[in-house]
Amino acid sequence: MTLILGCDWLETSEEWLIPGLICDSLTLLSGEPKSGKTSLAGHLIRSLILQQEILGLMPTEGDFKICWMGTDSKWQRELQDRIPDLMSKVYFKTLINFKDEEGWVDFIREISETEIRLLVIDRSEEHTSE
Repeated sequence: MTLILGCDWLETSEEWLIPGLICDSLTLLSGEPKSGKTSLAGHLIRSLILQQEILGLMPTEGDFKICWMGTDSKWQRELQDRIPDLMSKVYFKTLINFKDEEGWVDFIREISETEIRLLVIDRSEEHTSE
């Protein structure tokens, strides 16, 4: 990727997963612990998978598979309890250390082969010093 001055950049992608809400590259939810980030992410993936309106917006049409990477203890059980009807479209991945280059390469291959359309990294505050 080449550095481009902000004033010279032109948007080339119109591919939004949920127009005006989740783009096709990177969307970051940030906030204090227990402020509802995981709940909001759950509602967003429900909208994508079930092709339902959210906040007055319709998701892009498609067969969405989601990968969720979490760090809280027992986050998998929490998701299974919150969105049990979506588990056939949600893949779980344990956290990969940012220095584990081979682990990330393998993960990228898995995402491509599985045709994941959205990666959610749910990182708790207690793990930010790693």
